[in-house]
Amino acid sequence: MAVTLPAAREVSPGVRLHLFQQAPVQALLAGQAPDQWFADAAHHLKQSGKVDARLLRDRDGQLWFVKQYTPRGPLHRLLALCGVHRGVRMLRLSLMLAELDVPVPAPAAAVTQRDTGGARSWFVCQALIPARNLREAWEEDQWQSLGGVPAVFAQAATLFARLHGGGFVHGDMKWPNLMLGAGGQLVLTDLDGMSRPRVARWPGYGRDLARFLISAREFGVTETAIDRLVADYAGQRGAEVARVWRAITPSYDKLAARHRQKYGSSL
Repeated sequence: MAVTLPAAREVSPGVRLHLFQQAPVQALLAGQAPDQWFADAAHHLKQSGKVDARLLRDRDGQLWFVKQYTPRGPLHRLLALCGVHRGVRMLRLSLMLAELDVPVPAPAAAVTQRDTGGARSWFVCQALIPARNLREAWEEDQWQSLGGVPAVFAQAATLFARLHGGGFVHGDMKWPNLMLGAGGQLVLTDLDGMSRPRVARWPGYGRDLARFLISAREFGVTETAIDRLVADYAGQRGAEVARVWRAITPSYDKLAARHRQKYGSSL
């Protein structure tokens, strides 16, 4: 699947933009350095290793999600210096998933910078406000405000079927990585581990489903609802239910053992 990115636009020496929305990058368009633009972000969300995520408020008061990527070692630094940037990859992935009708936050821009110190990039997209994920929604009212487990699992089955039907594997399909958009729509986030393997796809599909089901069983969702989700997914993929369970089981067993050891889970 090919998508067309907006042509890169150089806005200052070494700084380029692939741009869909001008609002969150007005300061960059006016020549501000990316360091200062990112430092002006309204709220820090996460800082871990080489990834720093923040919320940025534009001139109209709208919030945008911005994630900064710093090359992770010599290979990634070389790739970035050669024009392969993680921020641009996130923009391209978001567009590809949108083409598959997989709901993701609307992408706004990718920013790249090359200088004597190396190369960094930023990905900018819509901020989901209020920011609620599937786990938080469960802890609030066990999804009653979203129509209950059947309604949420029907959405989840369709999201998985579209994602996997396009050949993509998310890699970490835990409930906190499924956010809620307007009207309670599931929105897929945290795309950094996304892959599109050429072979052996079913083990990856099974791992995505297994990670989601680990969360479901930890929070006490009924086996009837889980079986219905798997059957719904299988039907949308045109696969036998038994085939789907065979893909799920190896990853589920490994993840369940890890959760028992690490978190004292009863799975």
